[in-house]
Amino acid sequence: MIIMGNEIGREIIVWLKDGKYRVKILKLLENNPLLSSEIAEQLKTHRSSTSRVLNKLKDYGLIESVSSSSRTIEYNITDKGKRILKYFSD
Repeated sequence: MIIMGNEIGREIIVWLKDGKYRVKILKLLENNPLLSSEIAEQLKTHRSSTSRVLNKLKDYGLIESVSSSSRTIEYNITDKGKRILKYFSD
C-alpha cells in the first residue's frame, strides 16, 4: 500500500494506470537516469509523447530532471516515485 493515503495519491495511481507508458517509464528510471530520447527509443514511441509523460511525472514529483550538460537533461526517479512504483510491483 502507498504511504500517501490521500486524494492526491489516488489521483496519481489512477493516472499511472490509465496510460500505456507511464509505469514503464518509472521502471526504466528505477535503475539509472536516462535521457528522454533514450526512454523514447526503449519504449519505441515518439519523443513528443515521452516528453508529455515525463512532464506530468515531474509535476507529480515522481521523477526529477537534472542537467548533465548545457543541452542534455537526464531524468531520475524520486523517492516518491519509488514508493509509488512498489504499488505496481505487488
